[in-house]
Formats: sequence, structure tokens, C-alpha cells
Amino acid sequence: MLKVGIVGLGFMGKMHYRCYNAMDNVQITAVCDADAEQLKNTSGVSGNISGAEQELDFSDKQLFSDLTSMLAEADL
Repeated sequence: MLKVGIVGLGFMGKMHYRCYNAMDNVQITAVCDADAEQLKNTSGVSGNISGAEQELDFSDKQLFSDLTSMLAEADL
């Protein structure tokens, strides 16, 4: 099992989250964004990629607003 952390929750970060979340042998354990408000924003994003508007679920993820803290503390 590959454990990953997502850094940044802009359009691409949310797409990376969806892609990793759909993989069988990958577990997202942590999410980080310097803007703590983004960690509360689980809504999808608009764009030209199908499925991008679906809400995300961070309820079982470790949440960080500091990358150094995530790398030191997260189960990656």
C-alpha cells in the first residue's frame, strides 16, 4: 500500500486527490494547504474535467496547513 499526502487544494490538487482516491493500492493519509480555509472547502471545482464538481471527503485524513509539519507528523 502506497501512502500519500496531497499538497495544495487548488484545481489540480483536488484532481490528484480524486485520482489517488480511486486507486486500489493507494491510501491518502494527509492533506495540506497553506490556506487553512481550503481544508474546510470540500466542494468540487469547476473545470473541463468530468467529475471535478463532486464533493471530497477529508473526514478520515490528517489535515495540515504547514508542509513541514505534514512531512514530520503524517503517516506517509
